[in-house]
Amino acid sequence: MQKLLILGGGYAEIPLIKAAKELGFYVFTTGYFRDELGHGYSDEYIYADYSNKEVMLEIVQKYAIDFIVPGCNDFSILTASYISEKLQIGSFDSYETTKTLHHKDLFKKFAMRHNLSTPKALVIDRLEDVTALRLEYPLMLKPIDLSGGKGIKKVFNAEELQEAFNETIKLTREPKVVLEEFIEGTHHSASLLVKDGKIVFEFFADEYFFNNKYLVAGASSNFSMAVEIKNKLLLDTQTMIDTLQLADGIVHIQFIVNNSKPYILEVTRRSPGDLYLDLVSYSRNIEYAQKIVQAHCKLALDIGEVQERAILRHCIMAHKQGKVDDIVFDNLIKKKIMHQFIWAKRGDAIENIMTQKFGILFFAFRTELEMKKIEENIHDLVRVRIL
Repeated sequence: MQKLLILGGGYAEIPLIKAAKELGFYVFTTGYFRDELGHGYSDEYIYADYSNKEVMLEIVQKYAIDFIVPGCNDFSILTASYISEKLQIGSFDSYETTKTLHHKDLFKKFAMRHNLSTPKALVIDRLEDVTALRLEYPLMLKPIDLSGGKGIKKVFNAEELQEAFNETIKLTREPKVVLEEFIEGTHHSASLLVKDGKIVFEFFADEYFFNNKYLVAGASSNFSMAVEIKNKLLLDTQTMIDTLQLADGIVHIQFIVNNSKPYILEVTRRSPGDLYLDLVSYSRNIEYAQKIVQAHCKLALDIGEVQERAILRHCIMAHKQGKVDDIVFDNLIKKKIMHQFIWAKRGDAIENIMTQKFGILFFAFRTELEMKKIEENIHDLVRVRIL
């Protein structure tokens, strides 16, 4: 059996782990949290920090790993592309290209240089740089190297900017932040597959939030997005593919729509988290995680026929601190559950309502309209009951 290393082992990586095993690989997972749920699905676990490129390089050589697949974290794709470039294994972009897409400062410079539709921005490493900024408040301050909404702040004046800068700069490994104009609009994502320099598969979703306005709490399939919005996003994506000569595989994009124009917020070449891969699979009748693994391993990437199905993915989060009593479902929504993965247990501590999740639910609907009506009230229909 060929050996495959997945950089990560959380619940978000489970679809990738299962897909790799179904393809016949002996699967290793890694990470420095031993009790991550994904490790239980792999053949073997290696305790290590996958953000440490040199340590991962040594592990790949020591275990004679044939292929590597990044998990659902920006550090994992950076490490994977670094190893691929050093050892010439798998299919990845160059390390420099990977940094260009995943470090927010480099991506912003690239996007503005190539006239991609993205919020105007300035990269700063000290507040004196703000004097050159020709943007009006409110502004969004973002660390350049973190994902999942970490360190993002919305600021309305110079005093808030100073405080947010001082807080965020402590979280980053790179002492820089991106300061960009605030765009009001609806939030969406697009997950695409690239083959031979062309987009061969597309999936669009609407996204929503809960307590934390910068951490996605759920997403639903969108098959009715306006053609002009989709075409503009796909055109900008093709510009990235052509300019950077992107390798086969996933391109995942988060964007805001304002006045029928998409504004790209982030681009990644690794899998999105919170079982988003399953959202795509259920919505389009495609083994999406398997396609991603195939692309990284230089296996045949055939899409086949796809379908459209209205699916809602919801992350279970609590409205206040305390201890979990139970996860409660309204009768209106209970019969719509098609799959659930809940790891919360009675008595578990609710320590951080801004980031802590207790499970993932998938709901199936007959139509998008029916799904949207439920989505509007989803936080009332699914609740964490507190002890």
